[in-house]
Amino acid sequence: YRWGKIIDFLKLHYILSTRDDNAFWSDNRNPKTIPQSLQDLMKLWQYRAPADHDFISNNEVFPAASYQYVLYGMGFK
Repeated sequence: YRWGKIIDFLKLHYILSTRDDNAFWSDNRNPKTIPQSLQDLMKLWQYRAPADHDFISNNEVFPAASYQYVLYGMGFK
């Protein structure tokens, strides 16, 4: 479980990037490469900010605030 959340958090950086100077960036934005768990959270976060109750454990490596920093820092709407 924990590795999945780490992957989701790292992948979030790639899918929000607007870089297009090589295939790496566009390949990482391909919806087929986005874990379902992250897709579900992104849909939810279109309507409200990430919250601690979005995650099963209180001992997450990256708390909800970390997701907020990335989302809003990279222009997520």
